[in-house]
Amino acid sequence: MQRPRFVTHVLPLVLTAVAVAGIGAGVRLLTRAQRVAAQAAPPLQIAPYTVVFKETIGTGAVAGAGNPRLSRRGMIATKADGSSVEKSEVFNQSGQLINSTRHIVLATGIEAEVDDLAGAVVAVSDREIAQRSLALRWLPQSGCADRPAGPWAGATVGSLNGDRIASLQTVGFSVARSNVYMQIWRAPEAGCEDLRRVVFFKDRTGTTTDWSERLAEQVTIGAPDQAAFSVPDSYARVTFTEAYLRELARCCSSQTPDPNVLQRLQQVDAQTAQIKYLGSLQQ
Repeated sequence: MQRPRFVTHVLPLVLTAVAVAGIGAGVRLLTRAQRVAAQAAPPLQIAPYTVVFKETIGTGAVAGAGNPRLSRRGMIATKADGSSVEKSEVFNQSGQLINSTRHIVLATGIEAEVDDLAGAVVAVSDREIAQRSLALRWLPQSGCADRPAGPWAGATVGSLNGDRIASLQTVGFSVARSNVYMQIWRAPEAGCEDLRRVVFFKDRTGTTTDWSERLAEQVTIGAPDQAAFSVPDSYARVTFTEAYLRELARCCSSQTPDPNVLQRLQQVDAQTAQIKYLGSLQQ
């Protein structure tokens, strides 16, 4: 799963990221060229794994310096059939848990964004969802440099020396775009998952304003915990817009909704109305 989700402005950091770059992007499925490439690619052999990581966000141009504003603890797990889950818990400067979400993609074509603090879930079902997820997976046999849907588009990519992280050897890459510069270390033994990722965000003038740094703390090769993929039937089924407004009211009631985010989420709600999934998500 390749989903860097942090954005420059911290609050509502996870809200904007989850809503716009997470499952909300599920309606942006494969292009025609990507679909052809994915269908022509051999079946992916996925070794199941679980990665536990910590991520920190701060201001300034030097990762680890400046004023860290939020920290995130997370877990990424993948089954042998390609089903995946990313759990994210965000803490403020006081160490208070302010957000706990899971992004689940099942091999059956179901994709869900789960808010475990609010007890709410948004889910859609489309046969192309699972295909898109597999097409966007980096291939260990390519040294984690390619994927069925193609490598990074519109970016300048370089090589970095690989390090051993959480007892696994990694391969390193640098990825530069106009508004972001990333350094990534992926582990071929763990499905090319990012074991370390440093991201520098730039404003319109090209000045680096914020950074985020993720580092894996533990990697387990083998079948992940099934409970991570399960959602209680008691969770409320909401729209993307409702999920955003609920979270905003809970974490930062003094902040008004971002009109651009609301517009995008309303569009996503309309686009996904026909594929909204209301069935059980118990695994």
